[in-house]
Formats: sequence, structure tokens, C-alpha cells
Amino acid sequence: MKPIRYILTLVLISFLSCHQDAKKYNQLLIGEWTFASRQSLNTDEEIVLGEYKNAYAFFENGICENKLGYYYNKPIENDEEWDKRSYFFLGTTTKYKIEANNLSIFNLSDSTWETSKIISLSSDKLILQSSDSSIYEFKKANYKLNKEDLFDQIIVSASGCYGTCPINDILISKVGKTLYNGDSYNTHNGLFTSQISLSDFLAIEKNFKKANIEKLQDSYYANWTDDEEITVSFVKNDTLVKTILDYGGKAPLEFYLAYSPVRYLYQNIKLDTLQNIPPYLQIQDLKFIENKNECSLSKSESFYLWSLLLKSTKVYKEGKLNYNLDFFGSENILEPIQTDGRYYRFQMKDKQILTLDIGFNFLERNKKVLKFKKAEN
Repeated sequence: MKPIRYILTLVLISFLSCHQDAKKYNQLLIGEWTFASRQSLNTDEEIVLGEYKNAYAFFENGICENKLGYYYNKPIENDEEWDKRSYFFLGTTTKYKIEANNLSIFNLSDSTWETSKIISLSSDKLILQSSDSSIYEFKKANYKLNKEDLFDQIIVSASGCYGTCPINDILISKVGKTLYNGDSYNTHNGLFTSQISLSDFLAIEKNFKKANIEKLQDSYYANWTDDEEITVSFVKNDTLVKTILDYGGKAPLEFYLAYSPVRYLYQNIKLDTLQNIPPYLQIQDLKFIENKNECSLSKSESFYLWSLLLKSTKVYKEGKLNYNLDFFGSENILEPIQTDGRYYRFQMKDKQILTLDIGFNFLERNKKVLKFKKAEN
């Protein structure tokens, strides 16, 4: 009987030890963790473009947030349906569990548990070993956020890539008004309006605050081609505060994680089709031209100006307007648009003329962000 008692005692001790370890890990794990580094132990690993980026937030009761979120790509039947390919955003909130020294996170994309071995966990550092033997290090996040409301509007635009990356624009505002344009490879294509709550807007703004927008560069570029370009514009009091371009996901982690879910926000809100858009406003890729100088707007800036034209007032305006506004779309019905920054004169090819007033001079108000340069031949 003694050997049996001895074995049972060892089993009990082992069980209690594992239970205590799991409880200790749970306590230390609560909070936000951002990716710091990755080391592969697999010498045969194939080198791929792009970088691993993610962050997690762990809460009590086994709730976890994967900051990058989960996606589902609906299979296509054949090559003829290639243009119908789109990504479904499944959200960021999932669940986790700790068993012994293993951390498992439920993958919403394929409904499986992804398990990593906890190599080390302290109050400020988490080191995991994944199933492919890669070592991931995360650091405990300690954000010092600006308590002021920084923005009234945020615009996120995606250019697409050499493939099926979504091409879209979304403008969200503090007052709730939302404008979405789906071009290609989206679950909804077209122009739509919607509403979001103030709390939703502030939550999105908070994520951007974590990126410390004021100290970020204006642009980040990967050293490869055929990837997508994301531009994000921030507006306060009808003024562009800053626009940031991220090509190939090279921007700092917090910024990348802040804009990524916003791109798919349209999938989780009620969309109302924008009706009766005048043909002369079916334009994009806007660029100001004065003599031999030009100011090309980023995709998000262009969508912001377009939103102002959409809600502008028709007026009668004589006199010369010194700039041309170049555009893509509606070339078959429109001559070059003339403007001084506030008034926009549309001349149709049938000689009809109308002028729109956006209420302020877009160029003057945004001269700290918008820059003219010598036009390329």
C-alpha cells in the first residue's frame, strides 16, 4: 500500500503545484501586452515579407482581446469570382485558459485553441514558445494617455494591393456620423452612411492615443512592392491635424493596431445606401494644381474633402478661381474643376456650370499639412 500512497501523494503535489502555477500566471497575465521580439528556432523557416505584429489584453474570467482581431476569407468557387473575394472581420474579443505552464487562446478564425508554452512570466515581461518553436517576447504596456479629446473626425483609407486587399474609405465622427465607401474586395461595396456611438468613437480615439499620434512620422514605407497603403487623417475643428501614411504595415505597432479594426468597422454597423449622388461628385483622387505646382491629397484627405463637397451649398460665384482640382472619375461629363479652396466651380461638358461652397478655405486652413511641390512632367 505504501507505494500506492506515495504515488498518489506525488500526483496530488503535482496537481496542487500546477494549480498554483496557473493561478499565479493568471494574476500576472492580467493587463495589456505588446509584441517586443520574435526568435525562430527553426533554421529551415521560409523567409516571408511583412512582420509579425500584435498585442493582447487579458482580463479576469478568461476573457482576452487579440488587438489585431480575427478574420475569415470566404473561399471562391473559381477564378471568375476572384473580384468577389472579401474578408469578414470576426472581432477582437475571444477567450483564453491557462493549464499548467501552457497559455491557450481561442482562434475565432478556425475555432481552434492555439497553445503556447509559457517560458517566463513576470510583472513586465511575457515569453512564449509557439507550436512551431518560435519564441515570442511581449512587454507589459504602460500607456500615459492624453485625457483631452484630440479629434472630431478620423478617416481611414486603404489603397488595395497586388491581390485582393480591401479598397475602401471610412470617416467616423465624434457626433456619430459615419461615411463609408467600399470600392473593391469588401463585403459591402458602394457609398453608405451610418451612425456610431460616442463611446465607440472615444474607444477608437483611445487606441490612436496609445500610438502617440503627435510624435509619429508622416509616412512609413516597407522596402518591398505590391503591398497596400493605408492613410489615416485626423481632423479637429474642421482642420486637418495630421495625416499618416503606412505602406506595408511598417508604422509603429500601436498605430497599426489602432487603424486595422477601423477598416472593417462597416461590417458591424447598420449601413444606409447613400442615394442620389450627383454624377459630377462621383470623383476621387483629388489634386490641387496652380500653374506648375501641385498638391496631391492622400486617399484619406481626398475622401475628407469629398465629404465636405457632399454636404456643401450651391451658390452663385463670379470671378477667377486660381486653382484647378484634378480628379479621377466623371471625366466624360466634367471639365477641370476650378477652385480657390472654398468655392468649387464645376463646368459640365454640356456647358452647365454650378459652384459649391464648403464654408471655409480648405487650402488655407490646412496649409500646415497640405504642401505644394513642383509638378512632375
